[in-house]
Amino acid sequence: MVGDFNSKDLLKALAEHFSQWQSQEIKSVQLKNPTRIEKNEIYVVHKPQTTQTQVRLGNIAINRGDKDYYAVVVANHLFGGSYNSILTQRVRDDLGLTYHIHSAVGLNQFKSGWSVETFTRNEMLNDTLKEILNIIKDFDTFATEEELNKIKAQLSGMHVQRLETIEAIANILIIYDFYGLSLEKDFKKWRRNIENITLADVKRVVKQYWREDSLLVTILTDPSVSLDKLPLQGSIKTIKFEDIEL
Repeated sequence: MVGDFNSKDLLKALAEHFSQWQSQEIKSVQLKNPTRIEKNEIYVVHKPQTTQTQVRLGNIAINRGDKDYYAVVVANHLFGGSYNSILTQRVRDDLGLTYHIHSAVGLNQFKSGWSVETFTRNEMLNDTLKEILNIIKDFDTFATEEELNKIKAQLSGMHVQRLETIEAIANILIIYDFYGLSLEKDFKKWRRNIENITLADVKRVVKQYWREDSLLVTILTDPSVSLDKLPLQGSIKTIKFEDIEL
């Protein structure tokens, strides 16, 4: 409970409303970490009369409690997680291959994925994929100290905004309890931990988790689009859109 209230009155009201609820045993579900894709797997979904091709690609990265958490957060924002990112500047602004391109990392209890999502004109599919792969492969040459500092300043500013509303504070308390994280050691030092990330840290985690030769790729496009010159190697499975069970 977060807000301006009298604790005794609130506890009394909670007891009145919920004291008659009967508890029951909940069976826990045993989950396992997903495994990384070790070599490229490509799924092509054919949807007739599609004028733009949708692209999604990625792999498994880390979980929320991993020692590389802060490095991965910074790396993702520099790679494609913000409007100042390398993907946006290169694929959208410089080459005009898409109106929007974005990367994200899932940070859950178990190892989660990193992903890139974008769309492009059908005839620009190969060029778009080629540029994304080039950025992954040659990330060291694209990432600079100047851009890194911009991203870290942006992340530090965003962290302050996480406390602007009582709803946000309640969510933070729940999330940190769920993940078993310390508000003292983690949340209060979040900005400092972000500031301590170096360019070497960012390059290291991208090289470790962002790999151009081990990707799960999904392409939704028109059947007329040729796949003969895709800029990545891997097994290709073709699926008709109408055969997908939604």
